[in-house]
Amino acid sequence: MTPGRLPELAARAAVLPPVYAMMRVLFDLRLKGTRHVPATGPGIVVANHGGFFDPFLLQAGTVRPLRFMM
Repeated sequence: MTPGRLPELAARAAVLPPVYAMMRVLFDLRLKGTRHVPATGPGIVVANHGGFFDPFLLQAGTVRPLRFMM
């Protein structure tokens, strides 16, 4: 882990649990197929764009940091 990533990881640890809880309550977020997501290495997450909350819902559904491409 590089020292430059520490603020990002600290922010994720502080922000994501309450956001994830809110998403579960407001949107009835359910995670399916998480066993297919690799714990390390590259991966591609593809979502059908249904609204502006997609990035937040995707990030709440995984413990790995995601980078978004539009």
